[in-house]
Amino acid sequence: MKLSLFRRRHAFTLVELLVVIAIIGVLIALLLPAVQQAREAARRMTCSNHLKQLGLAMHNYHDTFQGFPSGVILQTGSDASGSVDSYWSWGSLILPFMEQSAAHDVLQVGRQKLSDQITSGFDAAALNVLQTPIAGYRCPSDTAPDLHMSSQCQIQDNSGSAVDAATSNYVGNNQSWRCGGSGDHINIGNTSACSDVGGMFWGNSNVSFRDVTDGSSNTLLLGERAWQISNPAGGKYDCYAAQIYGVGGTSALSNNAKGVMANGDGGLNGVHYAAACRRGYSSNHPGGAQFVLVDGSVRFLPETTPDIPNANKDNVVFENLQNRNDGNVIAE
Repeated sequence: MKLSLFRRRHAFTLVELLVVIAIIGVLIALLLPAVQQAREAARRMTCSNHLKQLGLAMHNYHDTFQGFPSGVILQTGSDASGSVDSYWSWGSLILPFMEQSAAHDVLQVGRQKLSDQITSGFDAAALNVLQTPIAGYRCPSDTAPDLHMSSQCQIQDNSGSAVDAATSNYVGNNQSWRCGGSGDHINIGNTSACSDVGGMFWGNSNVSFRDVTDGSSNTLLLGERAWQISNPAGGKYDCYAAQIYGVGGTSALSNNAKGVMANGDGGLNGVHYAAACRRGYSSNHPGGAQFVLVDGSVRFLPETTPDIPNANKDNVVFENLQNRNDGNVIAE
């Protein structure tokens, strides 16, 4: 009798195959959240670096001009249409300190009116620059389009028509919302119920370090705003992020200024009422948003940071961080 040199191999049974598939599925289910968290951690770090660079650009601007840039330059005179339809903002003023000197030169920031530079046929090169995204002004966790296509804070050409321009996710600290009175609008012209808006930026502002009497490590300089955040009632709520270069200079300037500045309206990641997140701070980072302080440090503030959603009280952390000279002590 001849012995076989080969042993018969048995295939996997159906039960064994199902067990293997189940184990692989469990491993994938455990791995995916870790991968997503690692990716978000990397995006958050990049966002932090962008804010750090913006803070350094602000410091270099201050060293050069002995003050921080204006939130918005309220240019006098008229543009080619006879009235100024858009104004330059802090984002355009610091371009040379963000390694964007070429863009600053093409745009002729401050020397030409913004509304002229975005009018078709007036300066094609300038319009092209305005519609070119700049990575340093964007949070990689955000879902905003490259060009700002919302009428909420579009800039306007000489005919008053809205023009799409590069999106930003960073806004300047204008004020604590308590300061603006019942309208809760950005205090662009320093003309509402407050004698001083309390923040770092407004129309033709010129704040310097000496004006930050609460301390540069206790005052917000810039913060994040997302394109959308989750609505507690379900779905998404549109915050519309921000603009890099300026705001529309219409009769509603105090409202349009939200495109480059923010107040504490509604708290952090807040949707207490319809316009809250369009004037405030928000992000798509889980649990809060990132800010650069006047001293140049970057901090992540949780959305649970004590705030005043609908009451007139003092000594609340988020409110005090937005005021450079209220004299209140900020607890950690």
